[in-house]
Amino acid sequence: MDSRTYHVKVALLTVLATVGLSACNNTGFSVSQLGQRELDKLNPTDQPTPIPSVFPTSVPTSVPTSAPTSAPTPVPTSVPTSAPTSVPTSAPTSVPTSVPTSAPTSVPTSTPSPVPTVVVPQPTSKSQQDAFNVPANIVPKVDMLFCVDNSGSMADKQKVLADSVDTFIGQFVARGIDYHIGIVTTDVSSVANNYWQGRLPSYLQPNRGRLESRYSERYLSSSSQNSVDKFKANAKVGTSGSGEEQCFSSMLYALDESIVSSGGFNEHFVRDDALLSMIVISDEDEAVGSDPGHRGETVDALIQRMKSRLSAVKGSNSRGYSFDFVINKTAPKPSRITYPLTASVNSYPNFYFAAAEAFVGKTYDVLRNFGGDLAKIGGDIINQAEREYKLSQKPIDGSIVVKIDGDLIAADATNGYIFHADRNTIELAGDALEASAGRRVTVDYRYL
Repeated sequence: MDSRTYHVKVALLTVLATVGLSACNNTGFSVSQLGQRELDKLNPTDQPTPIPSVFPTSVPTSVPTSAPTSAPTPVPTSVPTSAPTSVPTSAPTSVPTSVPTSAPTSVPTSTPSPVPTVVVPQPTSKSQQDAFNVPANIVPKVDMLFCVDNSGSMADKQKVLADSVDTFIGQFVARGIDYHIGIVTTDVSSVANNYWQGRLPSYLQPNRGRLESRYSERYLSSSSQNSVDKFKANAKVGTSGSGEEQCFSSMLYALDESIVSSGGFNEHFVRDDALLSMIVISDEDEAVGSDPGHRGETVDALIQRMKSRLSAVKGSNSRGYSFDFVINKTAPKPSRITYPLTASVNSYPNFYFAAAEAFVGKTYDVLRNFGGDLAKIGGDIINQAEREYKLSQKPIDGSIVVKIDGDLIAADATNGYIFHADRNTIELAGDALEASAGRRVTVDYRYL
C-alpha cells in the first residue's frame, strides 16, 4: 500500500484504540494485544513464515498451511522422484524370487547326479558264485582245441605252427598233464562230403565241425604214439579253404551237443573235469554273419553264443576254459568295419580283439615267428590246469571271497589264493592247493 493510505489507517487505529479502551478491558484483551493484531494484518511481511522452515526448498510455496498434516504422505513418495516407480516394486519382487529359486535348484540337480552312475558302480553290481569240485587224485587234464586258418595266405603260418610243436607238447609231457589235442579249420561254408574231400583230401572223414585228423585217432592224447609228429602233420591243413574265415563258428560246431555227445563224431574229446583251452591261429578277421547256419549274426550275438555253450559244457567239475588268439595284431584298423565283411582281404582282427576282451584271453602276432609265443601259451595252460580256476565274470576289485568247503582262504601268494586279472583266474598256492584235493572250492564276488 502507498504511504498516504498507511498514515490514514494508523490515525484511525489510534482513535479507535482510545474510544474503545473500556470495551477492550471488558472483553479481556489488552490494548497491546489488539493493536498488535491489527498491525500484523497491515504489515504481514514482518511475520515469520513457518512453512519454508519445515519443508524442503523444492516444495512449492503454494502449499497450504494445512499441508503439514498431509505432507507425510506425499513426501516419502516424492523423495525417490528420479527412480521409476516400477523399480522399487519389481526389484524386491524379482530378486528374491529368481535368485534363491534358480541357484539352489541347479546346483543340487547337476552336481550329484553323475555320482551314483560313474563314480560308484556298486549299486548296479551283481553277485556271483563259481564252484569247482576238485578230484581227490589230482591229475591235471586239458582239452585243447586249435582252429587253424586254411585260406590261401596261411602256408607259412602253418609251417611255424608245425615247427613249434616239439616244445609245446614237451611241456605237457614233462609236467605229467593228461591232454587232448584236436584241430578244426576256419571253413564252415559247406557240409557236403565232396566239398571237404576236395579241400582236405588226406584227412579222415572231414566236414564242418569235425576234428580234422590224418589218422584213425580223431584227436591226439597223452597216450598217443608219436603225438608230436602226428600234430605236425595235422596242423598243415592246406590253403584251399574258404576265404570267409570263421574260427569261432567252426569251434562252436565242434562243441555242439550233437557232435560231442555219445555217438557223435567228436565223442570223448571234451571231458567234464578238464580245462578247455581254445587257440585261434588266423591272419584275417572272423567273417561274422557269413555262417550259413547263422546269417546276419552280430559280433555280440556270436560272443554270447560261445558263452552259452561254454557254460553248458564246462560245469563245476572242470577248471573252466581259456582263450589265446594268434592273429594279425599289426594290421591297420579300417575307418569303418561292417559285417558281413565285404572286402576281399580283412586283415584287421576286429572280432578277435572283442572276443579277447569278452573272454579275458591273450593275443599274439601271427605275422612273426610265434614259436616262443606258443610255448608261453602252453605254459599258461598247464598252470591253469594244475592250480587255477577260471571265473565266469570279471570281479570288482576287492570283492573276491575264496573258500574251501566253507573255510575262508586268504589272499596270499604263498599259502592262499592269487587272482590273475590278465586271464581272470583264481590260483591256489601252497597249503591252500594241498588242502583242495577232494574238496569243493567256491569263489564269491561281485561284477558289473
